[in-house]
Amino acid sequence: MINKVRKYIFENHMLNKGDRIVLGVSGGADSVALLIALCVLQKEWELDLNVIHVHHGIRTEADEDVVFVEQLCRSLGVACHVFYEDVPALAAQQKMSEEEMGRKCRYMHFTEVARKTGSTKIAVAHHMDDQAETVLFHLSRGTDLAGMRGMLPVSMMEQEEGITLIRPLLCCRKEEITAYLTTQQVTWREDVTNQENQYARNRIRNLVIPQLTMVNERAVSHIANFAAQAAAYEKFFDNQVKRYVEEHVRMEEENRIYIDRNRLSEEEPVFIQGILYELLCQLSGRKKDITAVHVQAVYDLLKKQSGRAVSLPYGMEAKVSYENLIIGKCSVKREWEDEVYAVWNWQELIGKEYRVEAGKGILSAKVTDFAKLDPHKREIFLNNIRNSKNNYTKYFGCDTIKNTLCIRKPKPDDYLIVDRTGNHKRLSRYFIDAKIPMEVRTDWPLVTEEDSVLWVIGRRRAEVFPVCMDTQYILELRYEGVSDELSY
Repeated sequence: MINKVRKYIFENHMLNKGDRIVLGVSGGADSVALLIALCVLQKEWELDLNVIHVHHGIRTEADEDVVFVEQLCRSLGVACHVFYEDVPALAAQQKMSEEEMGRKCRYMHFTEVARKTGSTKIAVAHHMDDQAETVLFHLSRGTDLAGMRGMLPVSMMEQEEGITLIRPLLCCRKEEITAYLTTQQVTWREDVTNQENQYARNRIRNLVIPQLTMVNERAVSHIANFAAQAAAYEKFFDNQVKRYVEEHVRMEEENRIYIDRNRLSEEEPVFIQGILYELLCQLSGRKKDITAVHVQAVYDLLKKQSGRAVSLPYGMEAKVSYENLIIGKCSVKREWEDEVYAVWNWQELIGKEYRVEAGKGILSAKVTDFAKLDPHKREIFLNNIRNSKNNYTKYFGCDTIKNTLCIRKPKPDDYLIVDRTGNHKRLSRYFIDAKIPMEVRTDWPLVTEEDSVLWVIGRRRAEVFPVCMDTQYILELRYEGVSDELSY
């Protein structure tokens, strides 16, 4: 195993002579094998090692884990840093899962010790089975090419300049790791929670992957090879996107870029979307909250007439002006505030619930596969919808929704479809007829499809996207946290 790991480290340029490395050791087989492997390579590359162990405050056996790791490090002559965290309490405070909070605490301490010791590398013990688990997890939740690449052998730590994350065991199967430790007569700790199937990743590890290996015993290595190929394709694609942006995108004003939309439209759709995503990330300075829905909204804009615009996260907007697509910070204060709370593609809501702050309340959305219900349950569901007098819960048939849905404040061109024949009423006229006070109209939360208002929240549902027995999917929108008439 050591020779295999040495070769993998060399091929992926993970280490240099004299590197200082921080490595996480839980006491489990994987991290113990990582520590042993790096200790074997320590003399060859004159490595300086610092072990981090985090006591999560979850398991009763965690105290014994601390003693085990400290004794192991002492026997190997490696510095050991132990940190204690109350992960359940922190998770509750920050409304995160214990799994997610535990990871956050570990990486916080990794980087903390790396800074103190002058280490430039953080080594973690993910192996090939973890890679297969990660790819399957991403695929089951919905992902893009970057998600299919899984974990990279070498990656830069986000927001930690100069620190690299390395995974030297990504080339090894779990069974190779335990076999190596057994032959070396090295013991390790077992975390019994890894056998519990309450976490999604554990279910994939304990239930899904064993079934796949029954289909093909090399399923794990095939998935890992696929991830490596996806990483290579994603890297190539990313380089092509950056080259196009460098050659064809102009920045004529601060934080505003211009691109020839006719030239851009000649490219393949997937390439156009990659370019738009890159531009949105560059202008916002971050990837967080830039989603496929925002990219699709800008992509759809390319075909619209000059003057059309869409609002985007972080105070950005995209608009078309003759032959140009312009993306940047909003520079003009409109008479009606064009503030967007969220942009949704209804397909992304199937089987999930999404919540977003909108105005003075919280809007939740979920999509039900109505066609899967038996006829009796569908009939009951429909009767409940027809008889509902609730102004704060509305239902829409998704089958004919073509565009993304937007939760936002009003705009001047907004209108409502007021009957089944398609007659329109301008939103401004509706506000007047409904005697909505002038001072609250510009802040009233709406659900829209482009300029068509589906729901004046708390007031009027437009006569669009009806629900019937043949409807495949139903969108349920619920507004919470306010009293009657939105408390305006």
